[in-house]
Amino acid sequence: MDPPATDGEVTPEKLEKIKEGEPTSVALDIRRELVDYLTQRSETFVAEFVVLEGGPDAEESDNPYDIISNFVDDFEKEFLQ
Repeated sequence: MDPPATDGEVTPEKLEKIKEGEPTSVALDIRRELVDYLTQRSETFVAEFVVLEGGPDAEESDNPYDIISNFVDDFEKEFLQ
């Protein structure tokens, strides 16, 4: 049996058809919050780095993976509380 054909692309029209309270709508809400959170944290991270220039409290890694991982961990802590 072949799986149903899908185009794999999520468009705004498809997002509007998702009903409130479905697992997909919950996932989309969390995704939107995560994107907003990561954008805000990235902006403040860059601003703090420029202002402090890695000052005495600079504990962040230089590795982008570690920085984003810390942002996501912080999001999980704040979101689940």
